[in-house]
Amino acid sequence: MKECRMPSGIQPLEGSRSRRADLQLLLSTAILLSGMMGAPPSVRAAEERKEAEAAEKPARQGDEPAEPAAGEEDEAQKAERAARLEMMRKLVRGLETILRKDGELVKLEPMPEPLFRYADNARNYVDGSIWAWGSEGRPLALVTVAGRGKPGAGQWDYEFNLLSLVQLTMSFEDGLTWRPTATEVQLQDLPKTPAPAETEARRLLQMKDIVRRFTCFEYWQEVLGPGTKQERYEMRVLPRPIARYRQEKEGLIDGALFIGAYGTNPEVIVVLEAWRKGDDPPVWRCGFTRISYAEVHMIFDGTEIWKTNQIRGTGARDGYVLTGRPWRAETPPVRK
Repeated sequence: MKECRMPSGIQPLEGSRSRRADLQLLLSTAILLSGMMGAPPSVRAAEERKEAEAAEKPARQGDEPAEPAAGEEDEAQKAERAARLEMMRKLVRGLETILRKDGELVKLEPMPEPLFRYADNARNYVDGSIWAWGSEGRPLALVTVAGRGKPGAGQWDYEFNLLSLVQLTMSFEDGLTWRPTATEVQLQDLPKTPAPAETEARRLLQMKDIVRRFTCFEYWQEVLGPGTKQERYEMRVLPRPIARYRQEKEGLIDGALFIGAYGTNPEVIVVLEAWRKGDDPPVWRCGFTRISYAEVHMIFDGTEIWKTNQIRGTGARDGYVLTGRPWRAETPPVRK
């Protein structure tokens, strides 16, 4: 999914100005009475639709459209962008993904559309996208594919993230296989957050309020070691989730994935979830996983709650892995 879809907003009332005024007066009276005797179902539904409509609107701090604005691309650029999307789709479908579940091996396919798409011209990434595997609850794994350079003279970077502790492998056609044994996502309670609301629409508003309380940045050294210059890059958590999910039988009431980004280039995944354990009240919890070699810092209400060190490389059993493949001029074959 590209964005989180909630129920559509209330449509404008038709009719004369006086009829609209009468209806607004009736609604205001109903809401006033609801404060004394509880809102009737129709009024509660209208309120929730209004909240959902507000949640769908772009936030003030940094929502970027998934597609360029109308008029910003000519027909040739649109065609090139569409071709790159199909290339990335075929690249991720070419990963043979096997999940071991209940003693059996199950072949998985990625979701048909990317969760997120971006570009970072400053870092020479002309196009990138994030893809997810898993159909129930939190996605099992993510793969970020980003192209640097151009066909025939560039490279596709692949970044793999395990989000849940499952037995899973992903293999390229040349046999290189990712076999993660751990995930970086370790949930922790978020202090001073409200109890998760009863409805999806209100929980989405709560999530957006919570992620606005995050700040983040990263440090990068071209050459690791004492005495070398360390550059700091400011980031932000984009306020629109790239995925929304639940798994209530496991106690997961609601969950969403957000992105900590440099511009729109994703550097960290923020996992924000509402959990209920037994008869205890539900609480908000969060976890993180990197999409970067850099040293990443996550701050909540002024307190650092997560940090990674800059790394030199990754291994096939790590929960986060970066590798690359040439950007060939021809479209790669789809694994059958």
